[in-house]
Amino acid sequence: MAHQTPKMPTYPRSGWPKAGGVSGSQHGSAKYGNITLSPSSITLERTINLYPLTNYTFGTKEPLYEKDSSVPARFQRMREEFEKIGMRRSVEGVLIVHEHGLPHVLLLQLGTTFFKLPGGELNPNEDQVDGLKRLLTEWLPMRGSTAQSYSDNTEESREITAKKKVRV
Repeated sequence: MAHQTPKMPTYPRSGWPKAGGVSGSQHGSAKYGNITLSPSSITLERTINLYPLTNYTFGTKEPLYEKDSSVPARFQRMREEFEKIGMRRSVEGVLIVHEHGLPHVLLLQLGTTFFKLPGGELNPNEDQVDGLKRLLTEWLPMRGSTAQSYSDNTEESREITAKKKVRV
């Protein structure tokens, strides 16, 4: 009697789509609803450069206020936006520094007890890398710099966007 390998059950597709998985070729861009992704926009492996913590300065900014007055108002606004633009996409940056011979992840502190990675919601049809550059400029402006700082300095942009992480 010959040994047979059991057949793996097939499940409906779930999770993040693969490039070329919905429409488009495997080597070209893929379209998911109203979003078009090119192979270069979903690259996740890049070199990570570590810098000493002394390269950074820390401070406080003016407080940011919520757009909505209550949780139900927020959900209503989100429903209305979903009807207009569809699913929300977001990106977060993981900023790693070197201190005491160990890597450290920098987090933003909001209030007294909440910490988060810098990032946020992408605009419709915005590339992940371009969106992260825009959001880093909003969250972490460099001292004495213009709004395009992260985009203008190509080398620095590469180093910062190398640490991007898409929230699943």
